[in-house]
Amino acid sequence: NYEKTKVAKIIGIGREVTGLKSDGSTFQMHLSINPIEGPLGLGYVGTIRDLSEDIRVAEKIDWLSHFDNLTGLPNRVSLINFLNQAEQQRRLSLIAINLHDFKKINLCYDMGEGDFVLQAIATRISDFAGRHHFAFKDIADHFWLVIDIDYEQDLVNTVDKLKCTLQQVISGKAEHYMSISLGVACVQQNNILTSLIAHAEAALFSSKQKGVNQISYFEDLQVEKLVSEYQVEIALRQALKNQMLACWLQPKVDSQHKIVSAEVLVRWQDENGHYIPPDQFIGVAEKTGLIVPLGKFVTNKTAEMLADFNQINPDFTLAMNVSPLQFLQPNFVFDLVDCFNKNKANLANLTIEITETLLINDVSIVRRIIDELGQYGISISIDDFGTGHSNLKRIIDMSISELKIDKQFVQNCLTDKKSEHLLSAIVGLSKVMNYKIVAEGVESLDIAQHCIELGIDFLQGYYFGKPQSYGCFINSFNMMAAS
Repeated sequence: NYEKTKVAKIIGIGREVTGLKSDGSTFQMHLSINPIEGPLGLGYVGTIRDLSEDIRVAEKIDWLSHFDNLTGLPNRVSLINFLNQAEQQRRLSLIAINLHDFKKINLCYDMGEGDFVLQAIATRISDFAGRHHFAFKDIADHFWLVIDIDYEQDLVNTVDKLKCTLQQVISGKAEHYMSISLGVACVQQNNILTSLIAHAEAALFSSKQKGVNQISYFEDLQVEKLVSEYQVEIALRQALKNQMLACWLQPKVDSQHKIVSAEVLVRWQDENGHYIPPDQFIGVAEKTGLIVPLGKFVTNKTAEMLADFNQINPDFTLAMNVSPLQFLQPNFVFDLVDCFNKNKANLANLTIEITETLLINDVSIVRRIIDELGQYGISISIDDFGTGHSNLKRIIDMSISELKIDKQFVQNCLTDKKSEHLLSAIVGLSKVMNYKIVAEGVESLDIAQHCIELGIDFLQGYYFGKPQSYGCFINSFNMMAAS
C-alpha cells in the first residue's frame, strides 16, 4: 500500500500502539518503521520500544501532583480542583487543621517518628471523613476536611468531635498528645467555593492567636482585619523608607509638678497629613518584625534629642519603649551604646521601658541584657505594671529601677476601692524594694494630689501635657529652664 500511495501511517513517523505479548497480555509500545536502501533494494527496519516504564513514571508524577506521598491523601491541588468542580449550590464547609509544635517530635526523636504521627493523623481524619466528607493533606502538618452539610446538620458538634478525635494519644516511640488548631469556613450566599480556602486559613490564623486547642469560625471581619493589617504593613515599610515617622515627647513630672523627664513616643503622619494612631501600627510592626527597624529609628532619635536636652539640663532624662523582639536582638546593647556614643548622649540619662511580657522569656538572657545595660548607667522601667504577666519573683531578680503603674489603676483610684488598695500595695512594695514609681494616665489635679499623697514619685498624663512634637516640647522646655 505504501509503495502505491506513498502515504505512511507508520513508516517514517512512528506512533504509540498496543502490542501483544506471547502470554496474551497487552502493553503500550512505540513502533517505528523506516525505509532503508540495501544491496537487494528497498527494505524496512522496525523498532519497538516498550512504554510501560514511561507510562508508570508519568502516572506516578501525575499522582504525586495530586496526592501526598506520605499519607496518600489528596493534596491542596486536589482540594482546589474539588472545590472548582463542586456544584455552586452545594452546601460545604471547610476545616483547616494544623498541629501545634509538631516539629518537637522530629527534634526529640527523628523524622521517622514524625512521619508515623502524620500518617496516624491522616488515618484518623480519613476515617472521620467516611463516605460523605472529604480529607486532604497540605504541606507539613496541615490538613483539610471538607464537610458536606447535606449529610451533617450539626457542624459545631462535628467540629468538636473532630477535635476530640485528633487529640487522642498516638502511641509510637512515646505517647504523643497532639495539640491542634482548627479554622472553619462555611459557604455563604453568592460565595465562590474556592474562597473557602482563604476563609478557613483566616479562621485558622485566628485560632492560633487564641492559643492551643482552639476553634475559630470564619467571619467577614477576620478577612477585613487581615487585609487592613497587610495594608498597614506595606504602608509602614514605605514610611520607614521615606522617613515619614517622628518622635514626640510626653512630659513626666515630680511631686512638685516640675518636668524632669519625658517619654519618647513614635508618631506616623501619612501622605495626607493625617496621624495614624500607634495602636493601629505598633501591633502590626510586632507581628511582622518591623518593630526592630522601627525601634532602631526611635533609638537614633532618642539619642539625638537627649544630646540636645543635656546641653540645657544635664539631669534631664528620656525614656523610650523597647519591644521584646528588639530587646532580645543579639547586638541590641552594642548597637544602642554605639548610637548614643556617636551622638554624644549621656547613657546614664536614659531609661528603657519594657513590658512584663518580656520577663516570660528566658530569664537568664533577659537578666544578662539588663545587667549589661546597667553597666552603662541605663535604668530599666517596667511599663504598664499590673496588666501583663506579673511575676514579682522575676522582677525582684532583675536590676529594675522603676515601675510604671498602668493608667487603669491610676484613673480609678478615686472611685474604686480595689484600685486604690492595689495602688497603695504597689507603692508600699516599691518603697521596700527601692523602686521609683511612675503613675500613668493622670488626667486631673485630684488624681495627681492623691498619687503624691500615696508616695508616688513621678506623674505622667494629659493633666501635665499631651504628647507633642520635639520642636514644641523643646520650646516649652527652654522657656521653663529660662524661668
